[in-house]
Amino acid sequence: MAYDWSILIYPTEGTYTWRGACIDSGGERLAVAQDSQLWQSFDSGVNWSSQAYPGGANPSGLAMDDDGTNIVLSTQKRIWISADSGSTWSETRPLGDFDYTWAVVACDADASTIIISNESVQRLYLSSNG
Repeated sequence: MAYDWSILIYPTEGTYTWRGACIDSGGERLAVAQDSQLWQSFDSGVNWSSQAYPGGANPSGLAMDDDGTNIVLSTQKRIWISADSGSTWSETRPLGDFDYTWAVVACDADASTIIISNESVQRLYLSSNG
């Protein structure tokens, strides 16, 4: 299969490092993690808005459920979960107050099951009670 590619976001100033991206099952809702902001589009990438991360988070992974309502964001020290498309966030610390670096994030269709990895202890963690 051949793929056609187009630019979604083209910054006019500064340097951006993209840390993760996800898309809903219909292809209309897009979310992209950048160093200091979460970029979202609700119209297949035609228009974009950005918002600062909760707690000044430094992202390392991003996932969303099928309709884009639930978003999971991993950072160097925390996992953040939003149940309202990123308007508000709740913090979770999978291993308490330990300062581990969290990385890969994945979730199922309704974000009730979440997988994260931890670079410090080189393990995968699963939560299925969300």
